[in-house]
Amino acid sequence: MDAIDDADAAQRLIEIVRGFETAMLVAADDDDLTRARPMMIVNRRSAPLPPHRMVFLTHRRNPLLANLDDDPYVCVTLQDRTRYVCLAGRATVDDDSLRIFSLWSREWDPWFPGGASDINAVLIDCRMSFAELWDPTGAPSQRFALHSGKILPLHPTVDAAAIGHRPALLTDVLTPLQASAL
Repeated sequence: MDAIDDADAAQRLIEIVRGFETAMLVAADDDDLTRARPMMIVNRRSAPLPPHRMVFLTHRRNPLLANLDDDPYVCVTLQDRTRYVCLAGRATVDDDSLRIFSLWSREWDPWFPGGASDINAVLIDCRMSFAELWDPTGAPSQRFALHSGKILPLHPTVDAAAIGHRPALLTDVLTPLQASAL
């Protein structure tokens, strides 16, 4: 892939991820099982934007928050009829009332009767460091490193036999030039 193709692939990833309204947030639970929960993406049009950051709204008493304190590593999956995206990174809990207010949508009022001022509303802020895209309209599978606002395609594309296996460190799949850019 050349630099133009890399830029096109990165732009396609951005457009695809920002087109989703909901995602499955995958995290370890207190029984050491991995669970996926459907979550609305609340920062689809507000900075910081996906795919580098994925922000979700939840209830302060959601057991997921304690689980994230114990193990902050998360996976976010997005899927429609022909496109699939997997993002990985770390999550933190954010109860900044000004930020919640700035992201608020009236569609969340049924879950939070106090609206944007509801003291039970908290954000799960996921800083993503890895993305993988399967899009039959483009390359069959592509991997990306996400860092400091950059999207760096990882080369080569995923070998179908290696699906389900990932290197111990992200830098194991980066070219030396890409690793130096992080």
